[in-house]
Amino acid sequence: MANRKVLLATYYFPPCGAVAVHRMLGLARYLPRFGWDPVIVAPPTARFEVEDPSLLQRVPPETALVRVPFPTGFLPKLRERFDPLSSWLSPAYDACEQVLRDHPIDAIMTSGPPYCIQRLGMTLKKRTGLPWAVCLRDPWHVNRLAGHELPFPVRQIEARREARAFARADLIIANTPIMRHGIVSAYPDTADKTIVAPNGFDPEMFPRTEPRRPLDKITLLHAGELYFGRDPRPLLDALAQHKQHPVSGLPPIEMKFFGRNSVEGLDLDHAIRSRDLSDRVTTHGVVPYSQALNALTAADVLVLLHTPGYRMSVPAKLYEYLGARRPILALAEPEGDVDWVLQSSGVPHRVASPTDAGAIRAALFHLAHQLVRNELAMPCDDKLFRFSREGMASAVASGLDWALAGGKLESLVGAGAAT
Repeated sequence: MANRKVLLATYYFPPCGAVAVHRMLGLARYLPRFGWDPVIVAPPTARFEVEDPSLLQRVPPETALVRVPFPTGFLPKLRERFDPLSSWLSPAYDACEQVLRDHPIDAIMTSGPPYCIQRLGMTLKKRTGLPWAVCLRDPWHVNRLAGHELPFPVRQIEARREARAFARADLIIANTPIMRHGIVSAYPDTADKTIVAPNGFDPEMFPRTEPRRPLDKITLLHAGELYFGRDPRPLLDALAQHKQHPVSGLPPIEMKFFGRNSVEGLDLDHAIRSRDLSDRVTTHGVVPYSQALNALTAADVLVLLHTPGYRMSVPAKLYEYLGARRPILALAEPEGDVDWVLQSSGVPHRVASPTDAGAIRAALFHLAHQLVRNELAMPCDDKLFRFSREGMASAVASGLDWALAGGKLESLVGAGAAT
């Protein structure tokens, strides 16, 4: 039986190097294994984002890809002053109409942010009557972190748009259980059509793990952008304390930071120098994806930083950390989505509140002692499948199958795809 086709409209796709690209790239690569061929509509590049042309090599050559440039001229620029990125919707709609003429499309999926793209899906749903899936990589209106809300008038507009989209969508795809819970709590009628499909990693992208060297030092690595209030200074305090007062039985601890620092008011290099850590902590800026993966597998402990007070969402780098099969020090709120991923995956880890310097020190030294004693074992591949991009695509394909059949989600919940 021939695969069905899904029109997938997204703002993020290679050569864009933003982290959001990897979810879309995973769907392009793995949905066909589960009976769905995506026809992707995306800009040639994403504004305000870094590019990584090497990611183009990961796009399957058989993928149908329609590039839609942003329009130019006075009116599109004026529109974007009030509704950023929305000027792309008009040419994207024309391109989608052409896709519908050229391909036997069975379903439509729109992936946000930016959330204006959901208006494109709603229009196509109304015009065609095809099943429409809303894919959410981050919170829209519901679930937003206190203190990071939009201005009140914009909030009201986005709340109405979200409610309309969720009411008309045939499938809503959240990427964490807490996000799903927030959606269903706010919109009870969505319970039967809201599933969880976590982000994931590609096992084949990671180099073969070599036997670990004798630990004359322990190397920590944080890979990814520092933003949204993610502050490494409490961790730096713990490293400075260990340098000044070494813990018995532990070698020196060093750390590397890969990625941009976008936290307002944080001068990371100054924070390192002021703690006399320049000989042990280094910053490397943005590096190519393949280089970052090599560095992950070479590190002894991978550090995850999440926003203080925020239990929902999972920084996308966590899935790459799982693929690297290294122990993880997660500076995140306990009993949140990060905790859920770590517990479910079985990867050795410790979780500490990102603002609790004492808890961070205790968690770091606990992992370090286990490393020295060689007490950390990695989980089997089957346990990690759910958090691979193939596993993500499997969950999305099951949801599309259900939406096309007009059924209920009880069977998916039982199989774990919607919990």
